[in-house]
Amino acid sequence: MTQTPEQLLTQLHRMVADELISRIQSGDATTGDISVAVKFLKDNQIDVGEKQQTSLRDLASIVPFKAAE
Repeated sequence: MTQTPEQLLTQLHRMVADELISRIQSGDATTGDISVAVKFLKDNQIDVGEKQQTSLRDLASIVPFKAAE
């Protein structure tokens, strides 16, 4: 049975998401992969809620960022 265009797009969307998740979880993600994942989330209107924002602030406080020169 032939898939409809909507079914094909849904399948492609899932495959892209699965691939990005796999690369990030394995630790093999490049900075480009991370950028694509961030854009993928933004393009799909995925945002963190208030509870997660606190966790992100906590993370930012312990990550050793270097000051720009």
